Amino acid sequence: MMSKQSRTKRVYLLLGIGLLVFWGIACKTFFQQGGFGFSLSKIGFEKASSKITPVPKAASLPAESTLVNKKQPIIESLLDEKTAPPPVSTPPSVSVPSPSGSPTLSETISQGEVEALIERWRSAWSRRDLKGYLACYAPDFVGTTVSRKTGAKRFDYPGWKNYKSRLFRQNQWIRVGVENLKIELYGDTATATFTQYYDSSAYRDVGIKTLYLVKRKGVVQIVREESE
Repeated sequence: MMSKQSRTKRVYLLLGIGLLVFWGIACKTFFQQGGFGFSLSKIGFEKASSKITPVPKAASLPAESTLVNKKQPIIESLLDEKTAPPPVSTPPSVSVPSPSGSPTLSETISQGEVEALIERWRSAWSRRDLKGYLACYAPDFVGTTVSRKTGAKRFDYPGWKNYKSRLFRQNQWIRVGVENLKIELYGDTATATFTQYYDSSAYRDVGIKTLYLVKRKGVVQIVREESE
């Protein structure tokens, strides 16, 4: 048989369990009926899904390949404009006439031709070869001579021919020397400056002489002569 104390503990245990059950039922009913006079729905709380406004879908964009295809002709046209070379205008052909006064290659005087002429001129004069001497002068020759006896005289070709013919006849012998020859070439013309030593049976002299030469039809001749 159970003791009095054990029965008392059992009664208290059953009462506790009953109270717990009653309290749970009462709390459930209390909150279902509104509790203290308000409910969660009354203060504006609703399900989040009822308040969410659906975001409108963005307009569908064209595919990337479509954009590339549309831009391709524009890009190609721009590249063509930038890379295409500018049109080259062909300049009109202009014919430049050769100056009539400029010498051709065959008319250009060389230093060797000048030296050869000076030697022929000196040798013919020393031999009193009037024909060979006058052949060294051009028909349009003009010259000036300076001597202690006659001073300065100017001659054209006919006067030079007469003057030299008389001197060749008057002198029994003539010696002519050339030193310090300096030659300057100018295409079909040239100058020869040198120290001239003149010695003859009647007269002796030393001076500076300059001969001006021109080449015409392959022949080099003296067109001017000056003595100092």
